[in-house]
Amino acid sequence: MTGFRDMSSLIQRLESRGGMYVQPYNFETVVAYLDGYDHAVLASGRKSYLEEFREWLHRRVGHHCSLHWAAVIRDVFAKKNKNVALRKLFEFFREFEKGDLDSRRLDAAADKKKRPQPASASSK
Repeated sequence: MTGFRDMSSLIQRLESRGGMYVQPYNFETVVAYLDGYDHAVLASGRKSYLEEFREWLHRRVGHHCSLHWAAVIRDVFAKKNKNVALRKLFEFFREFEKGDLDSRRLDAAADKKKRPQPASASSK
């Protein structure tokens, strides 16, 4: 899978050109593709993107549940409508990414405030 730096770029490509990656292009095949990709990420020793997304999604629902992240989207948010579920899947990934970027910015700003400031040159 060279050419994909991370899961978020893969998700963007799946949304804009899904038919190039999965056939038929529908909720089930997109979920299977993402799960397979995430499994490969885990097998290589890197952190799971979908695990963090699942935790975020459960917070969005308001409680933890035992459903797979895709079932939460399909059954809870899309009322079992698979076309709506596909649209919601990408919508939620964008929200998750935005929130993750916002939290990284806040963390970076907090780190910057914690760093000691260099002493100014003393006057003669």
